[in-house]
Amino acid sequence: MKRQLFTAVCFAMTITVLVSFFTFGQINGNSIVHQVQATSTLEPRVYLPLVLGNYPSSFELGGWVKDWDLPYASRMHYAGMNWVKSSVYYPQDASSIIAAAHNNGFKIQLDAYGASSMVTQPNFEQDYANWVSSLAMAGADAIEVWNEPNIDRNWATGYISPTLYTSLLCTSYNAIKAVYSDTLVISDTLVISAAPAPTGYFGGCTSNGCDDLPWIEGLYAAGAGDCMDYIGAHHNSGATSPSARSGHPADPDGTHHSWYFLWQTEEYYEVFQGTKPLFYTALGYASQEGVPPFPEWFSWASGITNAQQAAWLTEAAELSISTRMVHYIMIWNIDFPRYGYDPQDGYAIIRPDDSCPACEALHNLLGSR
Repeated sequence: MKRQLFTAVCFAMTITVLVSFFTFGQINGNSIVHQVQATSTLEPRVYLPLVLGNYPSSFELGGWVKDWDLPYASRMHYAGMNWVKSSVYYPQDASSIIAAAHNNGFKIQLDAYGASSMVTQPNFEQDYANWVSSLAMAGADAIEVWNEPNIDRNWATGYISPTLYTSLLCTSYNAIKAVYSDTLVISDTLVISAAPAPTGYFGGCTSNGCDDLPWIEGLYAAGAGDCMDYIGAHHNSGATSPSARSGHPADPDGTHHSWYFLWQTEEYYEVFQGTKPLFYTALGYASQEGVPPFPEWFSWASGITNAQQAAWLTEAAELSISTRMVHYIMIWNIDFPRYGYDPQDGYAIIRPDDSCPACEALHNLLGSR
């Protein structure tokens, strides 16, 4: 099995791996996808019981957008979305996209991160914290502090550590919460811990890389719960019903949580003993229907249809609501095109024929917002 990393400039490298994950983001407008594939076996965990009952009003939905003229704003609202999402790269000014979101009736969630080399620079934490506080001052409604810091693409090799990251998170949290609005109310910008790349590749947690579950456990041990509003999470490699625990084409026996939405959610939620709900800053299902063939490393998604994409996104929202473990989901994505070998168009819920089966399915669950 192979680990493939490719960017907008089509850089690629391949190494042997042990589990599967896909991550999505943008750097200065360029999209990134990171994939790891293979198998791993984890011991079963004991989970907190699911909490069923009336749907709480706290669940909210949004989506990643490419076109900031927001031509699909009305369809997003129809689908029950009241958030939009984007990535920003240090020291980018996000004022224009924040204004675009608010002017179209959306809140906005930002992934805020920079080059991995920043981690070893003098004054890194304070410089970064000053920047994210400026994003809060500009009106960002939620900020994810960095992006997937458990892998060396996003954090300096030799320095990967839940404890070191927690220090950045706490410095940033304090800076963001110290921002005052025009009404002199302390900033209510939500602070989200950086979603780890879901993986079992590293076989534990070292300074060169850390699997997602020990990463989450390390955050809890380091006291990160005092410095976040939500646990950040990513899930973009699903190819089954979100409630399934086996049957994924790349993991038919159900050996790792990263392939399965509910299983992964339970793992993260349990680590924090139910004290912190999750904020999925990226959740998507890649439909092959109507788009050019996926590359080989996305072969596990080649059988997914538009109807399944719609059904699974809606089921993920329904599970989030009914279990109350997840308060926010940002769908990856609304309107991204194919980008080189990156099948972003497969994830887009606005399909090539301009239909949106997911919009109808989500509307039936959530109504319009």
